Amino acid sequence: MSGDAQFLLELRNDARSRAYSRNSQLIESSGHFEWLAATLVDPRVRLMIAESDGRRVGMIRVNHAATSAEVSWAVSADCRGRGFGTAMLRLAVDREATALYATIHDENIASQVMAAHAGFVRVTVDGIWTTWRRPPQDVGSDSVNERRK
Repeated sequence: MSGDAQFLLELRNDARSRAYSRNSQLIESSGHFEWLAATLVDPRVRLMIAESDGRRVGMIRVNHAATSAEVSWAVSADCRGRGFGTAMLRLAVDREATALYATIHDENIASQVMAAHAGFVRVTVDGIWTTWRRPPQDVGSDSVNERRK
């Protein structure tokens, strides 16, 4: 298994990541590798690994549908609380023109703060899950391009 694939599996199986995931089961490497292979060739999915100083710090996945896209993310345990999550989320969503949404566990305060900093607004609550939305954006605007510099 490649280094990126192993990183993604470890990130997914991290106890805190699983606690806030809609599927909290441990993922076996064979099933993960099949999922990853399918994800990498799916034109509707953008999977990104964030790095800092050559070290993997987290991942963002954007699953595109007809009129919106679902965003999900995870930050490595040893990188949490250091601003990496907010930075990688902002960079990823700044590239998206379509409406975005994220479903966040109500106890995952860090992800709620990240979503708010990236322009998402809390819109619905369904039990322990809250949907956050960000309206469509003009990715060619000067303000977006300025933040990328």
